[in-house]
Amino acid sequence: MDLIPRTSYAKDFFDLIKSRFESGRYNGDTMDCADMFRNDEWKVVDDADYGENTRTDLIAMACHNPEFQRFVEAVIESMEYNKKSEDKISMKLSKELQQWVDIDDACHVETIKGRHIIVSYHDTSNPELELPFIINRIKSLYAAGGAVETIHVIPETGLKLDRSITDHGDCQGIPDDKLATKCNTTNSTL
Repeated sequence: MDLIPRTSYAKDFFDLIKSRFESGRYNGDTMDCADMFRNDEWKVVDDADYGENTRTDLIAMACHNPEFQRFVEAVIESMEYNKKSEDKISMKLSKELQQWVDIDDACHVETIKGRHIIVSYHDTSNPELELPFIINRIKSLYAAGGAVETIHVIPETGLKLDRSITDHGDCQGIPDDKLATKCNTTNSTL
């Protein structure tokens, strides 16, 4: 009879949680500890068997010290809170903006300091092809109800823009030195 092996990720978390517990405590420490695992908290809070196994194992590994066990339970609760908050933020992203993100494989959503940020990466190696794409993406972003807040720029790529690209009207009125910088845009935070 083939049985599915029991999966638990408790060992991935236990040592760091224990270290945090032993390093001294202050108000909010359990949330700070949970935040150290933001990319991996799914291993603990998911409804799947591995999530239940991981939670159960973490608590069992801490049971020798009731205060430490309470700390582990509070860290798990903080992870669950983080996940629920993330889910609420995701639900706030409009259908149009979610579609805008989904159609570009170089685009994703991040939660940074409690804010939902759409990040869009762009190719810096070919400004002639990328500039019209960026312009159209930004236009469609605004049409979907989003807005640009920050653009991260690579200022010195050594690339030169073919001047004919500005003849289509989308770049008119942008000074030459600014146009070249706009073509080298990467990691646009929208």
